[in-house]
Amino acid sequence: MVDRAPNGQPSDGDRSDMMYALSGDGRYAAFTSRSARLWPGTSGARALFLRDTQLGTLRPITAAPGDAMNNWYSATPALSYDGLWLAYMSGNASLDLSTRHRSLFLRKLEGDTLALTPTDGNTLEGTSWFPSLSADGNRVVFESNSRDLIPGVSDGGRAIYLFDHGGGGSSKCVPRAGGR
Repeated sequence: MVDRAPNGQPSDGDRSDMMYALSGDGRYAAFTSRSARLWPGTSGARALFLRDTQLGTLRPITAAPGDAMNNWYSATPALSYDGLWLAYMSGNASLDLSTRHRSLFLRKLEGDTLALTPTDGNTLEGTSWFPSLSADGNRVVFESNSRDLIPGVSDGGRAIYLFDHGGGGSSKCVPRAGGR
């Protein structure tokens, strides 16, 4: 069972969600849940977790520093083949309480490098979601209604973007190609 607490206790069955991803090698499972049983500090908001099926460990994944639990939610996880990269959408109120947009995050799970995030000086208005990662995690395709990703491309309607960070962990949110 993937959605169980570190002590083995199962989640509140109806509190787990249908948003999950599995790494290509089957080692990592990312999933969302609203269960208060899975981790201390959960508040019933949709939280994102990462289960290492080899080691049997569970870890929360949030937009807050140190993966502290927050009162916002996360959704639509995607994992690279080896599970080293994780893309997800999250409300970012824990980072800036005046901003309540849903943003896309791309994280290198070893060392927590953020490669795609609005917290690096790029204030993204709108919502970005539904990421899909390449096998090596270097590229992410996602949907967004942000006017800020490529100025002049989107009028606030939905568009599909490709972000290529080349594995270097660049913190600039500048897609290399995009369009509607």
